[in-house]
Amino acid sequence: MTAPSHIQLSRAKGWRKPPEARVVARNTIFGNPWAVGADGTYCWPRGTRAGWKSSHRIPADRLTAEQAVGAFAIWIHGYSVPLWFRPDNLTPTGRRQWRDDMQARRAAIWQALILGELRALDLCCWCATDATCHADVLLALAADTRADLSRWMDLVVGEFD
Repeated sequence: MTAPSHIQLSRAKGWRKPPEARVVARNTIFGNPWAVGADGTYCWPRGTRAGWKSSHRIPADRLTAEQAVGAFAIWIHGYSVPLWFRPDNLTPTGRRQWRDDMQARRAAIWQALILGELRALDLCCWCATDATCHADVLLALAADTRADLSRWMDLVVGEFD
């Protein structure tokens, strides 16, 4: 049996998702809220459900894959996300709602990880297989929920608030 891997989704004619693979793209509950390459875009999760409420600008400029995955690794591990990775145009009520929705999303992902919903499955995302992707973080956590995520967290080292 081979180790689970990251598979790139495709819209090419004839391409099919392998039957024992799980999609973890942005439109699923496992999606990364930080968008790569977008002009500082953050997609606000819809609590414990798949999908997004809206998108917001963040103070950071265009995010690299490493920054987006680093922010995801920091967040999924339970650490505070650096200030410049948070939406910057929220009211105090909006900030509370953002925090509550982020906590609900993280709890739902951890519940799925603890229940083994991703264990031994290939994970599909739109990122290239040779690129840094949040699916790699999820693969490490699916294999061992105590996995050391420091290699991804180091991508944004010094950016803690």
